[in-house]
Amino acid sequence: MKKSKMEHILFGSFLLLMIFNGQVLSQDEDEGHCVWYGECGKSATGKLNCFYNGTAKPLTDPDAIDILKTLCPDLYREGGKYPMTCCSAGQLRTMNGQMSLPNQFFKRCPACYHNFVNLYCYSTCQPKHSKYVKVEKTHVEKNATLIDAVKYFVSTDVAYGMYNSCKDVQMPSANEKAISIFCGHPAEECTIKKWLVYMGSTANGHTPFQIDFNITDAHDNTSSPMNYTAYKCDLAYGNNSACSCQDCQASCAPIPPPPKPKKPCKILTIDCSYFIAGVAYIVFCLVFMIYVICYNIITRNALGVTDQDYDEINQPQVQDVYSVSGQRVYVRGKTKREKVSSLNQPKVSASEIGCLEKAGAKVETYMQIFFTKWGFWCASHPILILVAGLVVCGALSAGIVLFQVTTDPVQLWSAKNSRARTERDYYNSHFVPFYRTEQLPLYPDNKNCTIQSVLEYWQNSHELLDKKIMDEYNFFTLADYIGHFEYCLNGAPVFPWVAIGGFNGTDYRLAKSLVITIVVNNHLDEEKNKMAEAWEKAFIQFMKKFSSPNMTIAYSAERSIEDELERESESDVLTILISYLIIYIGLPATLIIIEVVPFLVLAVGVDNIFILVQTYQRDVRAPNESLEEQIGRIVGKVGPSMLLSSTSESLAFFLGALTTMPAVKVFSLYAAGAVLFDFLLQITCFVGLMTLDAKRQQANRFDMCCCIKDSNKEKLDVSEGCLYKVVKNYYSHFILKEWVRPIIMLVFVGYFCFSGSLVNKIDIGLDQKLSMPKDSYVLDWLTNLTEYLHVGPPVYFVVEEGHDYTTLEGQNGICGGNGCPQDSLVGQVSYIAQPVSSWLDDYFSWLSPGGDPPCCRHFSNNSFCPAEYNGTGCVKCNVQTQKNGRPSERDFMKYIPWYLADNPGLSCAKGGHAAYGTTYFMTYHTILKTSADYIGALKEARKIADNITSTLRHTDPKSSAKYLTIVKDTAIQLSICVAAVFLVTFFLLGFDLYSAFMILITITMIITDMVGMMVLWDISLNAVSLVNLVMAIGISVEFCAHITRAFAVSLLPTKVLRAKEALSQMGSSVLSGITLTKLGGIIVLAFSKSQLFQVFYFRMYLGMVVFGATHGLIFLPVLLSYIGPSVNKARLYHFQNKDVIQDVISEGHYDRDVLVHNEHCDSPPSYESVYKE
Repeated sequence: MKKSKMEHILFGSFLLLMIFNGQVLSQDEDEGHCVWYGECGKSATGKLNCFYNGTAKPLTDPDAIDILKTLCPDLYREGGKYPMTCCSAGQLRTMNGQMSLPNQFFKRCPACYHNFVNLYCYSTCQPKHSKYVKVEKTHVEKNATLIDAVKYFVSTDVAYGMYNSCKDVQMPSANEKAISIFCGHPAEECTIKKWLVYMGSTANGHTPFQIDFNITDAHDNTSSPMNYTAYKCDLAYGNNSACSCQDCQASCAPIPPPPKPKKPCKILTIDCSYFIAGVAYIVFCLVFMIYVICYNIITRNALGVTDQDYDEINQPQVQDVYSVSGQRVYVRGKTKREKVSSLNQPKVSASEIGCLEKAGAKVETYMQIFFTKWGFWCASHPILILVAGLVVCGALSAGIVLFQVTTDPVQLWSAKNSRARTERDYYNSHFVPFYRTEQLPLYPDNKNCTIQSVLEYWQNSHELLDKKIMDEYNFFTLADYIGHFEYCLNGAPVFPWVAIGGFNGTDYRLAKSLVITIVVNNHLDEEKNKMAEAWEKAFIQFMKKFSSPNMTIAYSAERSIEDELERESESDVLTILISYLIIYIGLPATLIIIEVVPFLVLAVGVDNIFILVQTYQRDVRAPNESLEEQIGRIVGKVGPSMLLSSTSESLAFFLGALTTMPAVKVFSLYAAGAVLFDFLLQITCFVGLMTLDAKRQQANRFDMCCCIKDSNKEKLDVSEGCLYKVVKNYYSHFILKEWVRPIIMLVFVGYFCFSGSLVNKIDIGLDQKLSMPKDSYVLDWLTNLTEYLHVGPPVYFVVEEGHDYTTLEGQNGICGGNGCPQDSLVGQVSYIAQPVSSWLDDYFSWLSPGGDPPCCRHFSNNSFCPAEYNGTGCVKCNVQTQKNGRPSERDFMKYIPWYLADNPGLSCAKGGHAAYGTTYFMTYHTILKTSADYIGALKEARKIADNITSTLRHTDPKSSAKYLTIVKDTAIQLSICVAAVFLVTFFLLGFDLYSAFMILITITMIITDMVGMMVLWDISLNAVSLVNLVMAIGISVEFCAHITRAFAVSLLPTKVLRAKEALSQMGSSVLSGITLTKLGGIIVLAFSKSQLFQVFYFRMYLGMVVFGATHGLIFLPVLLSYIGPSVNKARLYHFQNKDVIQDVISEGHYDRDVLVHNEHCDSPPSYESVYKE
């Protein structure tokens, strides 16, 4: 029922026609008598009482006596068989009819209802009411004196007792307090004086004559205030229990105070995370500096306490010479000053080789042999490989026809079997999905839609909106649209905080914005929503063309966000088709995949390709070695490194698919497959292409016109490249200098500790504004929503099937009215924000026998008779009641279909057809604007649901929960991925625990630094950033794995030398393969129109490359030079016992690169002798 209709009948219920019939009392009479009796006429707002100055008359009408007994039991008990009253039978019938709505709204709290009715019983029928009812004004009409105004004196105890017993009584169907309907003001602003003034004023349109209530305790000889006993709401009244906690705060058991907000953790006035990180860094600095000092004193002979012939390997004037054969090697320096170098690997015996070293050497050997043979075969059959690759890729690319983009937020973020998704599906399948809403500040022309608008306060009438009431001189405006608006605030057709916004408290006059909400039916079957979606599309197109110079318009439809996401994705379709043609059949893509996977594919692909190509360019073909054999040898050399990085990344992504978050799961599957296919194409098709290109170069053919041969062109010499030379000859030497290495360690560890201190300060959630294009109309709507919104979203608590409502126990677990426990469902839900809508409590009120006519009636054929039916033949339902007016089990089930079919009307406002028909209980959250607000609200709703479930076992809140576990999901996801990388590197590096641990440390530091950057650069933690963090692990492997493996297989005498060699061999390829080639593409993202790209892709991709490159090319070599793994003794043993060492040292000359090249890079060693021994 619309509140405006309720308004029209309101005051017939409590401004009971006070029937005057009698004569004016003389001032010296003390006993008191009647001031009215009977009804003599009508006013515009009701029946007028007859003036009467005389004694009370006996009430003999049996029906009237029953009414008096029911409504005014205190007066009935005082009067005997035929009570003496100042009211006629007609007045009692009028009074009974007008008590219908108070009966429905206030009777759920018996004390309130009794106090309220007594206010009119004592003024209307009490036989000596002249003591406190004084006639102020009368007029004569048809020989009868009619009363126009009275003054009603009420004691303070009665007035405030009535108000205190009624001020918290709930109105479940409207999600607000009942007193707001009877007070003329919002419940929060209502006081006893405002209540009585509003009820007594004829201006409200319902009071037949003016009643001036006067709250006083003053007495004199002729008058005294009305002073009946006002019952407290927390005390039982008659056979009824005390009012429930929901309707009477005094009935509530003491509630523990809410937990105080956690105080920021501080140690010595410093934030705990900063303090702990600072202490950890100081401890590291002390330990590290002690180590460096000891190292320089003992090993480096910094104080000159050891042999003065010790050779400082970093002196530029000495040419370095190293031996791994167990023999001492000497060299004469090229400068005037001669020094002797003696850096030798000790001779290794077979007994010194451990099991893991043997197994690791064997794994390394098998991988090199396999990749050498594979590379040779691919180089020997390039055309076959290319054709086969094209066929396979073409077949897989056929999946493009099934390409789908998922934009539904529910399918993106919520797992199918998650609690939130399960609850939502249950709600939608048992009821209907929540309405599709379209909102805008515009005058609604369509009268066929359900529209919630502030204009409903004026019945959508321009005439009513412009209506004014002027003073008698037509100068001052006494009332206009503002006055009408204030008058209609209570009992209005729409909640003011839904229709307007931008006001403070409840001062709705100062609202800055108006909201029009058009409600459209929603369906679980998407096909049934096609018409609604078509209407919404036309609505959006209309709004895009609409403009007004007098107002700023923001608008949104149910489909708006999904449309804008799809529009954003369509702009990237070409990119995904070009960059990533291999689409998996039947697996729908998401925007994250479209935006992230191409970057990942290119990053991983280019890096490995650079390593393969640059190794070939720097290689010298051995005598009598064919091109195919050379390429096979090169693939055997770098193939294990490529396998290491690709397998680590792919497995990490596959394990990432264990998450329950669909967007992350699908991304992980796509990314894992992309990396795997990347590697397979690199070692097949690209090897074939590289072979063909090498043959083209040997034949002196042009690049673009490969069929044309240049007879004058000379063959190209082997070129190391400028970047390789810089890294090898300058960069590697600089960062591994003894004074540079400690600085690097301190800087990187310091930033790592600082980033770690920021981890607990990261924001959680995704601002919807960031997901919208910059030119999207939805941005304006979201901005206005945040600025002006004054109510939170609805929250539903659903009682699943199986609950028994017919028993007292089952009812007490749900209800919130008279006799209901404080910990019932309604009792707990009522603490969220607005009063909860409860069909069960309204059903009890609907069954209540009071009112004329009562809500529950039936025809003689036992069919339902609506209260609005004014004909004859309707009989009141014979409801067998139990304690607190509850129906019996039989009657509960018998009448509930009638209740759910009854529409609210003027005579019965409790019909359940308009508001209910389901077993959910709905209320509203408080104002929620940020992601933190939504997360906190859902957590509290879950707590309430869990508390209720402990009793009912069938209650769940309806809401999205994608961010409740995002921190836990992130920690688990990243841990699984890092653990996968650790295990793969441990195995593929030949069971080298140290090397795997070095990679683990570096990746952990990169990810921690990424999180610290997210805090500093305002990047929140959500599914998008989680995907990027998972990808950062994969990219980090590329920066770490190649250099770590090169270090692990090196046989040079010291860790510093091995770090130099690893950086020289792989540093330039990693730098050029990922860092330089990606920076350009990443910088372009900074100019993207998409805010999502700018925040979550430009910033995070830049962080990946910068942190990955700096850690892989600066920190990791230094870390390896300090605590890297020792030389593999099995490998060293094989070399030292290999009969291939030749004396390549001549006086003043030593080609170290050739020696190293021949020692452990080109030919895969055989470890037969190791295992025989």
